[in-house]
Amino acid sequence: MALRSIQSLPHAPLGALVNFERLLVASPGTARYIGLASVASHTGQLTEAAETATGACFAFQADDVLYGRLRPYLNKVWLATFGGVCSTEFHVMRVRDGSKLLPAYLAVVLRTKLIVAQTKHMMTGNTHPRLANEDVVNLLIPLADPSTQQTIVDEVASRQAQALRLHAHAEIVWRNARERFEQQLLQGVHP
Repeated sequence: MALRSIQSLPHAPLGALVNFERLLVASPGTARYIGLASVASHTGQLTEAAETATGACFAFQADDVLYGRLRPYLNKVWLATFGGVCSTEFHVMRVRDGSKLLPAYLAVVLRTKLIVAQTKHMMTGNTHPRLANEDVVNLLIPLADPSTQQTIVDEVASRQAQALRLHAHAEIVWRNARERFEQQLLQGVHP
């Protein structure tokens, strides 16, 4: 179903759109490290996870797209906003032609159900399913003209900002309700 949807649109295999960067760094030094736990599933937001490199890492730069190899259904995709090093459990992708494919659009597309559905048939390994290097290049990426790509990226960014505001507001409401309950409980006041 997902492949039929993509095939009705202009599309290209991922391997024709990006270069896979596999520059190994044996000792990351002070470079910022991004592990799989550092990237939230489905949103591409960085988490508060404080991870440190324990071995060789891949180098990445701003505007690279990091795509989780391990358990691709977890949908760990991050558009790098700075340079650093990451787990070798990421595919590090650099867009070949930014005038035809925006890195931010690629990150958005890689988080869609269309892509996740494609990976289900490509994973290998029972306990730690991975997306192999030779399979990820065959993911079909729906293409849009650059202005439509930018519109999609802007809409996703707007929705994510709204979600963050709503989450922050919910945290405040919850904290206030909890404090009020605890105060009433300690003072023996009945609501």
